[in-house]
Amino acid sequence: MAVKLLLVRECATAWMKEGRVQGKILLPPLEEELQELRALAPELAEHNPEAVYVPPHDPGLASGQVLREELGLPLWKRDELMPLDMGIWEGLCWSEVKERYGRMYRRWLSAPETFAPPQGETMAEVGARLGAFLQELLGQGENAIIVAPTSTLAAFFSQGILEEEQSGEEPPWQLSPQSQLPTRWAEHEVVTDED
Repeated sequence: MAVKLLLVRECATAWMKEGRVQGKILLPPLEEELQELRALAPELAEHNPEAVYVPPHDPGLASGQVLREELGLPLWKRDELMPLDMGIWEGLCWSEVKERYGRMYRRWLSAPETFAPPQGETMAEVGARLGAFLQELLGQGENAIIVAPTSTLAAFFSQGILEEEQSGEEPPWQLSPQSQLPTRWAEHEVVTDED
């Protein structure tokens, strides 16, 4: 049996647009991002999702609520979808992080799986919480929309929870401090052992 997962980046906040490290700080999404997501809903509906899974706080929760309203799907809040905890870097501009924490910043960029910002968490820790969630979701056998921050979506792939397509293209989400927002959504089909 194949399960379709529609991985959707949560709506951006003002901090994201300003190039600030957001992590687990809860901020409301930008209205223009919510409007963009509303416009995307019919395209997502073509893939026959049966539920929407979101982190329990904004901006992911507000993003999921838009899809619930537009698509008439049940909405499930999951702690496992919370963003990567960026510790004391949260609220700083990426340029400030680079300037103040140069060595740690470079180390984090080269090995986010095993190195965390001070008082933050590693990608491996995010991956550990996502693995159990995905197994549960696949066991239900339903096509689903997963709304999450970029760091969480990146962890699905960097931690081997989901396998990259063999297209030769860059992964849709990467953990990197960039001012440009990454891909809005991508479909991923997972073949399970069950028929």
